[in-house]
Amino acid sequence: MIADIAAGRFDTLAGHLLRGVDDGDALAQEMDAIVAADGRALRPSDVEQARL
Repeated sequence: MIADIAAGRFDTLAGHLLRGVDDGDALAQEMDAIVAADGRALRPSDVEQARL
């Protein structure tokens, strides 16, 4: 998975969550659908954060 990410195979999913347990071939087939559905998007939540 790391080698595929480094090689740019999943550049389409920039800003989306990738996990080490993901099947790279299955993920590659689903990339366009994931992006279209805004799935696995990384963004801040509305959860209140305590100040440090």
